[in-house]
This record gives sequence, structure tokens and C-alpha cells, in this order.
Amino acid sequence: MIGKTISHYRVTAKLGAGGMGEVYRAHDERLERDVALKVLPPETLTDEAARKRFRKEALALSKLNHPNIATIYDFDTQDGVDFLVMEYVEGTTLSEKLSNGPLSEEEATCIEIQNRTFQGLISNERFSPCKSPHGALRRHAAEGYAGIFGEAPAA
Repeated sequence: MIGKTISHYRVTAKLGAGGMGEVYRAHDERLERDVALKVLPPETLTDEAARKRFRKEALALSKLNHPNIATIYDFDTQDGVDFLVMEYVEGTTLSEKLSNGPLSEEEATCIEIQNRTFQGLISNERFSPCKSPHGALRRHAAEGYAGIFGEAPAA
């Protein structure tokens, strides 16, 4: 995928992968900015239920407006590949932070408050931004940022 262009997004690096997709850093050739590009895993391209969930995720996220949630720019399909384009956020993931040792009580409390805020913002859509530590990005010590989302189990 790296080096390929999807629509007008040139893929430059892989950022991560999970059950609902693979996320890449890409360059928007039209607006000359870096973005995060999420695509369904290749094995799900013929799975209509997975494609429907992915579209539902895109629609739900596009309705959110919060300083700690990545902005959705686009959702489209090219050559049978569904993709979601969102704001690229520079920073470290929570899992990278945890690899340096445990969080301080203040950091853990801050993250928990942010997680509860995100849950409240999106609970009606049943999406969880902090399903895994790979989905939470950190710009600064006290600032959380939900960037890679996954569908939460049914309540």
C-alpha cells in the first residue's frame, strides 16, 4: 500500500492496524497536507456486513465535532476499496507512552476523564475511541486525542 495513491491521497507510511481496518499516513495531493487514511483489511473487501459497519463508523464520526477527536475529511470507494480520510495528528500513542513505564496518577486520571467524555459524546452511535491503547494519541502530556476508532460491542 505504501507508495500507492488512492483517489488523490498518496500513501506514505503505515501507522497501525486493527479489526476494523489499517491506518496509513498519506499526503493529500490537492490540499497539500498529511492525513490519516483508514482502509478495510483486504480480506473484508467482499464482506458486505464489514463494509456496512465501516460506512456506519464514517457517518457517526463525521457528525462529531470536538477538539480531542480527529476531524473526518472524506469517505469514498476506489477500485472496490472503501477508505476513510481523517485529520493526521502528530504525537505518541498511549501504548508508546506505556512502553516507557506506568502513567502517573495525574496522567491516568486525565486519560480516564477524556475517555468518559468521548464515551458520552459518541455513546448513541456505539463507537469506542479508546477501545485499545493504539487508538488514543497524545499531543501533549495532558492532552488526549482519539484518532483511530473501532466499533464497541453491543450493549
